[in-house]
Amino acid sequence: MKDYEKFYLENLYPFQDGILKIVKKLKTPFYLTGGTALSRCYFRHRYSDDLDFFVNSKNFFKKYGSLLIENFLNNEKEFNYKVDTERFQKSENYICLYLIKNEIQLKIDIVCDVKFRIDKPYYDKRFGLVDSWKNILVNKIGALYRFEPKDIADIWIISKNFTFDWRLIFKYATQKDIGIDTQTIYEIISTIPKEFLMSLKWSSDEYEKEIYDDLQIIASDIINGNINSLAKF
Repeated sequence: MKDYEKFYLENLYPFQDGILKIVKKLKTPFYLTGGTALSRCYFRHRYSDDLDFFVNSKNFFKKYGSLLIENFLNNEKEFNYKVDTERFQKSENYICLYLIKNEIQLKIDIVCDVKFRIDKPYYDKRFGLVDSWKNILVNKIGALYRFEPKDIADIWIISKNFTFDWRLIFKYATQKDIGIDTQTIYEIISTIPKEFLMSLKWSSDEYEKEIYDDLQIIASDIINGNINSLAKF
């Protein structure tokens, strides 16, 4: 077992589980999304740090976002953590807070996403409401502009496991963000240097060996508007 695996399995993930238990019990419209949803609920391909909770309604965000914060504060003693109030951020569509437990830091993002989404979240007995893989994929396309290796890894693992039409994915993506450009996304994926991916915390060494060549297939499918062909290999 790698050093970071022990940290996640014995420390950070149990910490996440406690917070997910709090959120699930509240039965709000917020759903778990992003890399942690993919890595813990779908594929277990890599280790993920943050918890991202999204909702697609400003009214729900205002009402239930405050409820989440209130319950994170009220459960400090029971779950043995502290809310770092000095780093608390809140705006019209975004809340960010950090929870600290035994020097372990857990970042939580609470987001009001655009109304448009693909497929409904599903309910998981352990994790509560979880985003659909297709909606996560569409959001990850838009996230590529921040140039983080985790987004590349997540697009890759979805492409390895599901068949879909890249033209539709980009049609959906531009409904969320009109500025998304197919050529730019192609260039980001096709020119990623190998060393850029070395910081990823994979659950298997085999993934690190596979991903680079697979990215060229993904990039080709994207620029040509193909059905995802990686899932067939």
